[in-house]
Amino acid sequence: MRNYFVVTLSFLLMIFTSCSLVNEIVPDVNTDYSKAIKVQIFTNSGESGDQIIDVSTSEQYNDFKNNIGGFELRKITYEINNVNTPEDMYFNGNVICSNEEKTEIYTIGSMEKGNLIALEAQGEKKLASTAENVDKVLGWLDSPGRFKLKSSYILTNQDGSPYPINGLIAGSNFELVIKLYVTVKTKI
Repeated sequence: MRNYFVVTLSFLLMIFTSCSLVNEIVPDVNTDYSKAIKVQIFTNSGESGDQIIDVSTSEQYNDFKNNIGGFELRKITYEINNVNTPEDMYFNGNVICSNEEKTEIYTIGSMEKGNLIALEAQGEKKLASTAENVDKVLGWLDSPGRFKLKSSYILTNQDGSPYPINGLIAGSNFELVIKLYVTVKTKI
């Protein structure tokens, strides 16, 4: 009987030790999801097409999905690249996310007004995000593991008036890169 107790106690200690060992072996993982959106200008405001953020397509996600305890968004950034617009065109916009069915749509952040050429020179900029809406979007990463992302934009003059889009300017373009910096939390 005494040997049975010792074996049972050893087994329980091994289980408790291995649980904490798993958390030490599988730490939280920092990753990012980046989407490049090409903006073709035909009007002075509009929305880009949808881009899909899908964590379930990752082989690593599928290998470790049972150990994932959730997702945390550290920051959202945007970057303007490959500007092919007039030098005096200003831009501002929002980053919008939706579930796959588009029954829930949330603005998760806004991009401040700036001259497109100056924004390109500045590089990656932090997006002013809305915490409540970001939490809803992170819930979609938990289940079903994906959501849709797009951008709305407004093009203006420096004084804020709508930028006139005529035949010469129509077709101008730039690239907007949106990056989500995410921490994949280990299940405890």
